[in-house]
Amino acid sequence: MSLRSGANWGAWRFRNYSTYINATETDSQWNTINTYAERDIHAIRGRLTLGESFTSSTLFDSLPFLGGQLTSDESMLPESQRGFAPVVRGIARSNAQVTIHQNGYIIYQTYVAPGKFEITDLFPTSSSGDLELTITEADGTKQHSVLPYSAVPIMVREKSWRYALAAGQYHSTTVNALKTNFSQGSLVYGLLNDTTIYSGFQLADNYQALVFGVGRGLGEWGSVSLDATGARAMTGDDGNKKGQSYRAQYAKEVKASGTSMTLAGYRYTSSDFYDFSEVNEPADWSIYYKKQRRWQLQVNQSLGRWGNMYISSYQQKYWHRDGFDHSVSAGYNLNAAGVNYGLSYAYNQQPYGGHSERQLAVNVQIPLNIGGRNNWTTFNLNNNSHGDSSQQFGIGGTTLENDSLSYNVQQSYANRYNGASGNLSANYKSRYANLSGGYSYNDQLAQLHYGIDGAIVGHPYGITYAQPLGDTMALVKARGAGDVRVQNGTNILTDARGYAVVPYVTPYAKNRIALDTQTMAENLDMDTNVRTVIPTKGALVLADYKTFLGSRVLMTFTYQGSPVPFGAQAILLMADGEEGSRSIVGNDGQAYFSGVPQNGQVHVSWGDKANYQCSAPYGLPELDVEVAVRMVEVQCL
Repeated sequence: MSLRSGANWGAWRFRNYSTYINATETDSQWNTINTYAERDIHAIRGRLTLGESFTSSTLFDSLPFLGGQLTSDESMLPESQRGFAPVVRGIARSNAQVTIHQNGYIIYQTYVAPGKFEITDLFPTSSSGDLELTITEADGTKQHSVLPYSAVPIMVREKSWRYALAAGQYHSTTVNALKTNFSQGSLVYGLLNDTTIYSGFQLADNYQALVFGVGRGLGEWGSVSLDATGARAMTGDDGNKKGQSYRAQYAKEVKASGTSMTLAGYRYTSSDFYDFSEVNEPADWSIYYKKQRRWQLQVNQSLGRWGNMYISSYQQKYWHRDGFDHSVSAGYNLNAAGVNYGLSYAYNQQPYGGHSERQLAVNVQIPLNIGGRNNWTTFNLNNNSHGDSSQQFGIGGTTLENDSLSYNVQQSYANRYNGASGNLSANYKSRYANLSGGYSYNDQLAQLHYGIDGAIVGHPYGITYAQPLGDTMALVKARGAGDVRVQNGTNILTDARGYAVVPYVTPYAKNRIALDTQTMAENLDMDTNVRTVIPTKGALVLADYKTFLGSRVLMTFTYQGSPVPFGAQAILLMADGEEGSRSIVGNDGQAYFSGVPQNGQVHVSWGDKANYQCSAPYGLPELDVEVAVRMVEVQCL
């Protein structure tokens, strides 16, 4: 179970992120990943965080800590300057469980069918730090690989800056990790001529580090940043250790050719270089695997109508150790005549004499026109370097209103171990939660998995159940407008009282929240079905719609024995004194209203400066038979 809970009080945001894992009937674990309070400080375009959090990762690896932090807030910047979440790709040989760790925590877990897979909805706990991917096959074997973030040069615009200052206690999940008090800071500033300078420090009793660097825009050649870090560490075995590390990062994007590339290289001058976490997570220093060099590459290439291709590679070498970590992920995708073709390759090399594995997957997806819905059939072929091969055939798609139900059925056959296998999975987006479930089997075992993902939101008007929430949300308030569809998502509808929560709205930006008028009841009207909101980060912002409940009425107005003139404005006045729906008087003094209560008052004005006005009470007659539009005559006084 993954539980994200929180409360908002004015500008303050209180948050907790916890997980519960029940591995067996007797083995369960509750983990609190972080608990913190934070708020915006608009004057310095920053955010203050107090509690358990992660340090900024602009210059150093992100560290879990307990304390306080003041950082510039990227969400206040244009979207082109904000960070990202990585896409995780892999190939499974069977019905497998995929687990992703970061900083010692499980941050994502799901089940996938045989063949290649992509995870695009990852929610990292911090903005940097290697991801550890584990694929647990149906027979219990595991594939491990390291997925580093895509590095980009450290660059900001001219005369702009980013900063971070943190102080607190190191808060690692590693057993016997030291509770070291430390401080950390960084500053990035943009100079003239596409040049950025930056510096940062880490300071503790057992560790000190200082970094200096420069970033430079190279015009059509991309951008690059270079920096050097000097560190001194007290490891506890033979005194101080001093060392340096050097980092180079490069990025290039060519829109004309659809090419984007990022490249990063790291070099550690000796085995005496330690980073902060290595010093504060005790180990046998004589056998500690010390990094010597590392590089990572990511390339995405669009080929226009011939598809697109990608490659991601990572390699790390260690001092005084044979072998290295090495992983490669590459693929090619093509859509021709509506048919999707894909070719994927994965390579993983373990260090220190560990085994290596190569996997190749081919997949074809053919669309099916079933009931006008988005459905398809698939064929996959997987092979690895150990001689294992499997073939899968399946169908999948979406159905129900707004494609709220997605499903996938697949039958597989492998030449070894599991033989025949199959799986069935489905995901339903209901108005209150996302429901998922699946069943898989092979010759050795069968598995059943199911889950629910939703939210409960308390607000000044009551409690509303909702789909999974993002960091920033909007509350739709349309009193009395039950079961009205919100156009900002799949199956988001107002509850019986007229409230709904819209997740994943964008902070510090205009968000258009629209209600579908086709789903409104016959006796409902509102002044507008669209509201624009601009929330701060973490807010629950109100989108308030003025609703009118009642009958549809055609009123005929007379004044001093004659029809009210064409073009006059008529306004209903509600019992509480507020204005109701409005209308323009047409020919013969007639005006159409919707949402008209049983009794009330109407006000009419006309003339160049509305210098002619009159008012009158009205009452709708009781009818034995329901009619679409009621007819009422009003004598205006």
